[in-house]
Amino acid sequence: IPTDGSYEVFVNYTDGPSRASNAAYEVVSQNGTSVRRVDQRTGGGTFQSIGTFNFLAGSTGSVTLRASDADGIVIGDAVRFVRVGDLTGAPTATLADPLAGTTIVVTTLNGRNYLDVTFTATSGAALDLPTITDPGQEFTLVGPGAMGVTVNGAATPVSGTTYRYATDGEFSPGAVDAVFAAGTFGDILGNQNIETIASFVVGEDVQEEIVVDNTSSGFSVNDPNGQFVPSSSVGGFIGDNYLAAPAGSTATATWTPTITTAGQYQVFVRYTSHPLRATNAKYTVSHNGGSTDVNIDQTVGGGTWVPLGTFNLSNGAFVMLDSTGANQFVIADAVRFVRI
Repeated sequence: IPTDGSYEVFVNYTDGPSRASNAAYEVVSQNGTSVRRVDQRTGGGTFQSIGTFNFLAGSTGSVTLRASDADGIVIGDAVRFVRVGDLTGAPTATLADPLAGTTIVVTTLNGRNYLDVTFTATSGAALDLPTITDPGQEFTLVGPGAMGVTVNGAATPVSGTTYRYATDGEFSPGAVDAVFAAGTFGDILGNQNIETIASFVVGEDVQEEIVVDNTSSGFSVNDPNGQFVPSSSVGGFIGDNYLAAPAGSTATATWTPTITTAGQYQVFVRYTSHPLRATNAKYTVSHNGGSTDVNIDQTVGGGTWVPLGTFNLSNGAFVMLDSTGANQFVIADAVRFVRI
């Protein structure tokens, strides 16, 4: 391969009634290893496309014709590689909860026994969901924080393209790498993922984690017109329900944690996603040194802990969601504060 890029791969053969209807071409590329079946009883004498794959210059990518399970004679003639663009199409995955690059308390992680992963199709085609929900493992966990921990590959949906993986074993304080092996999931065009790594840290129990839900004592609303309405119609929320306020409302919801140890805290918010959610939900974090406004698109990321940032907090700090100016429904569910 002379140049990095996305290549359409074609195969040539001679056809005939005695040829295999299931000739197996095994393609090794940056997308992983995949098998394409071709009916060699027809279409002979012309180059037939078997898909588009990513190859690196000078790579060891290959196409192998295998006859082991063929139902007739297989014909190996020629293979053509046609560069059709830059490296594209490989779907991606990253950790959603715990979020890649963040810290989660060991007791929290061991108390729930799952990890959430968000998948993204980059080709414009939909994800091939059976490659995610089948028992095959999309990733493994390595590092001192995950010694002896295994992942159940049969993921279950959380929200959108975020999926939940049950874990077996006990996490320990330390770094963890989630290694997504190449070719373990794909899209409906046959594009497969390349190897990537997403990392997080399992923190000691001395770290303080506080979750304030919309039914907790630390939650309050300023809503004289009764515009925040409880709901449980969309899944992914914490506790019994969440509150929803429509566009045009002027209500606020406030989460005030009881902070016993001042310091740096990662702040996360929880909501449920739907097309009729605000893309400009305004959260204000009151912290030592002032306040910070963060706009969140609530049409995506629902059912996961979405970060607002890291702030220096002490008792009296709070997070407020203001529905004023929102372009659709805003959702008030829960806020998590993690001391780091």
